[in-house]
Amino acid sequence: MTIHVQFATIVVKALGLTPKANSVFSDVPTKEWYASYVGTAYAYGIVNGRSATTFDPEGTITRQEAAAMVARAAKLCGMDTELETYEILNALAQFGDYVTVDTWAQESMAFCYSEDILDQNDLDIEPKRPRFCARYVSNATRLIYPVLETVTTISSRAIKSSISISISASEISLRLGCAQLSRTAVVSSRMI
Repeated sequence: MTIHVQFATIVVKALGLTPKANSVFSDVPTKEWYASYVGTAYAYGIVNGRSATTFDPEGTITRQEAAAMVARAAKLCGMDTELETYEILNALAQFGDYVTVDTWAQESMAFCYSEDILDQNDLDIEPKRPRFCARYVSNATRLIYPVLETVTTISSRAIKSSISISISASEISLRLGCAQLSRTAVVSSRMI
């Protein structure tokens, strides 16, 4: 299963963000390898934590949590992730269990569905289902690719972000470029 610290680390490394110390979450000891990645994800608004003081680093990430992180990363890269209430309802109401999506995650889930980041062929959203690694590989591609393939206008010039993904039996490697941050990074599952 994919856990919070793994996903936060992948996003921070993929965006090429400079790791920053964590001083927000009491359950993320500064001596742990992931502390700076969690701190960075928090500093850039990619994660909020389970509460104001806890992150639950070993907790399994759910679909709605992953969608929220991806939507926040998309916004950081210059995408417009804000949706009107009717757009959120239109994107989610096609699923039988759309009412089970937590209020805080509805806009992020709707954004990911409206951008075809999440597969609209699913019968249910299953927002609280844990993300399993094997299935996540394909979904990670769907989640991250549209975010970084967006053409963004920065200072009146168009800049294209990029991605390449390599998947083998023992490793997942992502090479992501985020135009808004002028960053490129390579992330491998062996690095985590």
